Amino acid sequence: MSEEVDKICQQSLKDNADYLFEAVQAYCPVDTGNMLEHLEKDMTHIKRGKVVIGFRKDESMMAHDRRQTYAEIVQKGSKPHKIKAKNAPNLAIPIETFKEPVRKTERVKNGKFITKEVNHPGTKPNDFMQKAIDETLRAKV
Repeated sequence: MSEEVDKICQQSLKDNADYLFEAVQAYCPVDTGNMLEHLEKDMTHIKRGKVVIGFRKDESMMAHDRRQTYAEIVQKGSKPHKIKAKNAPNLAIPIETFKEPVRKTERVKNGKFITKEVNHPGTKPNDFMQKAIDETLRAKV
């Protein structure tokens, strides 16, 4: 009977983890798709009652300061800050991302504003992981 209870519990955990994973995918903001591509679900310890849902950390997921991932910054938000060109002589920022019209049109090439640095206005927090958890709790508990 103990094995049957274990099977029921593992199946319930798997079902809830699958639902949560799909909710995180739905709430995950998509710009380039990089964050969503790094989302993963680890079920290797399900027999011990543990499932991990999170973001694989690699170089493409690290923020400019290399102390946080983009997912952490999206969830917590960021203060206004400068972004400087590091791996190239200039930044090339798509002009459609600007909130105001570009005044220095001589710096626009192929629809991108070319500069060595930019003042980023910061971002508001978007705790999409918590939204997915809350939805899962409402739906499954």
